[in-house]
Amino acid sequence: MGRRRGRWSLGHLRLHGPERILEDDCSGWSLDCAIRVAVENAPESKLAQFVAADPGGEARHLVKALEAGDEIATRLLRTLAGHLTNALGVVVQLLHPEVIVIGGGVSLIGEPLRAMVAERLPDFIMDVFHPGPQVRLAGLREDSVPVGALLMAADRLNSSNPTN
Repeated sequence: MGRRRGRWSLGHLRLHGPERILEDDCSGWSLDCAIRVAVENAPESKLAQFVAADPGGEARHLVKALEAGDEIATRLLRTLAGHLTNALGVVVQLLHPEVIVIGGGVSLIGEPLRAMVAERLPDFIMDVFHPGPQVRLAGLREDSVPVGALLMAADRLNSSNPTN
């Protein structure tokens, strides 16, 4: 996990053993893979129709499929939110943040993801930490990833150079 002035990035958190990180279940590319499998198994779904009409970057079709009431899209969102909320529950119990900000490519799902994580988070934390932190979407959206990487690199550069 990377830290900058009270901010943490947890995409490389290992929850399911040494060979698997959170990004394996909660990144845009992992969601693309899950969508490809789901639409292959349910080619009649709205999500499958959206993907077939404009293939590549399958996760970008999830919001439209959710708005259309597609059950496959809803199930994928629940799975994604479950993995993410499990990890966030660990973080909340260890670090007690006041706010959790969801960024990166999956933040483009927007309010449906934020709301589901906020709703489910209390189930993953001890009662003493209820109601839990606020859950927000990153203002930088998917750009939070490269901006965060640049800020971490700058911190490391500055900490290794005693003249700064």
